[in-house]
Amino acid sequence: MLSHIRITMSRTTPIRIVSLLFLLSIVSPAAADDTPSRISLYGRNYAGRVLTANEARSSNWYMSYDVAVGFSTRRDSSVYAYKYGYPTWGVGIAVSRFSDLQFTSPSFMPDVYTVYASFHRQLVQDGRVTWGYNWETGITSSPSYYDPVGNPDNLAQSSFIMAYFGGGFYGTYALGKQWQLGTELTYRHHSNGKLSLPNTGIDIIGASIFVRYALSEPAAPACAKKHFASFKRRMMCHLAVGGGVHSCDAEWIAYNRKVERSEDKQSTFAHYPKLTLVADMLYHYSEKHATGIGLDLTCSTNMRQLEAAERIIYGDQQVNEGPGYSPLSVGVGIVQEFFWKNLAGYLSVGVYPYLHRGITENYGLYYQKAGARYYFPDWHNTFVGLAIKANDFVAEFFEFSIGKAF
Repeated sequence: MLSHIRITMSRTTPIRIVSLLFLLSIVSPAAADDTPSRISLYGRNYAGRVLTANEARSSNWYMSYDVAVGFSTRRDSSVYAYKYGYPTWGVGIAVSRFSDLQFTSPSFMPDVYTVYASFHRQLVQDGRVTWGYNWETGITSSPSYYDPVGNPDNLAQSSFIMAYFGGGFYGTYALGKQWQLGTELTYRHHSNGKLSLPNTGIDIIGASIFVRYALSEPAAPACAKKHFASFKRRMMCHLAVGGGVHSCDAEWIAYNRKVERSEDKQSTFAHYPKLTLVADMLYHYSEKHATGIGLDLTCSTNMRQLEAAERIIYGDQQVNEGPGYSPLSVGVGIVQEFFWKNLAGYLSVGVYPYLHRGITENYGLYYQKAGARYYFPDWHNTFVGLAIKANDFVAEFFEFSIGKAF
């Protein structure tokens, strides 16, 4: 049973989707987005299947409905708009009817409401037909969630606020100069990043149909012929300090999952700080991209509580023979950064040469991180960042950081 709990704990598959979409941004040509005007309105109907395992759930299909506003960059004269093929940025609101998911017990999942930002990039155009990819990220609000007595089998929602990520591929057909009909194949994920427990997360795969209406007829890109200054390649370094908080899986298993009577189960758990120091060196070889290596140090402050909970779960002998408990973990990995003016997204994958976080919080030697940074050039390239960090695709925590680029 315990091994099953570890497998399903907050699988952060979004990082794999981010990897694929980021790879497309490197290898795909710059194809101008054919969105007819700068502003467009967008409506979408999505049908998805929940992939996250839950033996108490008897159905896995649900529907969601979106409305959004898109802002084309065809009038943006910057090199970034040109290099990315004049993508469309957007903001939207979605209602996901998780109440469609049925349980064999009295448990339930409520409908959730998501506010998100989106990015659509066209890759191929053939007459009226276009193909491309998109990603979305935002915040989801859940009006009710896990309760050990009233809603014990809803292991996916345990907090009022969750993070949302979606990404996939789309195709459109132009019905006229201002109307487009389209379809998407999309992956979606909702998770609180272990800010509360339980947190199996919600992994979804599905398809949608959408309609887009532009407020005016097509306009030519800002620059028909591009005469940008040549890019000066250089080495760049980042140094950042950061941190976040997380709840302890072992405490949830010891004081909730292993407790037989529902009324005796603990439903709230302490938040423990994690502190980070990150240094990396990258080769900035184009306006859009920089690639390099990084050092990632993390200090976890819950080792004493983790050991106490694991002695309840596994017993003294297994804990004494286990990997031990050290607050420091050392990671070394490859870093890829993607720039849009002062904003940058980044992805890091690597290994832990040094990791001793007991049994429950030691998921493997590999780590992943996906996030964004915003640079302030007037402040000597100081930046602030937000990322999700995972250990072998199991969420660890949301990391807030501040640093400087050299």
